[in-house]
Amino acid sequence: MTTATINPFAAGTSPAPDCQGYHPIAVVADGELLCEHCVMDPTNPVIDGLGQLPADCDPSDDQWTVVAWTNSGDLEDDEQCGHCYRSWTA
Repeated sequence: MTTATINPFAAGTSPAPDCQGYHPIAVVADGELLCEHCVMDPTNPVIDGLGQLPADCDPSDDQWTVVAWTNSGDLEDDEQCGHCYRSWTA
C-alpha cells in the first residue's frame, strides 16, 4: 500500500476543509474526533469515508474512517483528539 492509498489526506488527494480560522476536526466512524495533525500524518492509516474508497482499504476500520468534519468553533465542551489527546477548548 502506498501513502496515497493509506492516507489520502497526507497525500493531498483529500484536503481538510477551510474552517476560517478554527481548527478542522475529523469525526471518525466510531464517534471519536481526530485533530488535523493526526489526520495529515502519513503514518496514520486514515481513510476518507466521504469519498471513493480505494479497493485495498478496510472500511470496517472505524477508528480511522473520516465520516464528517467539524471545527473547534462548533464545540460546546472541551474535547480532545482520540489519537494524540491534543485538546480543543470550546
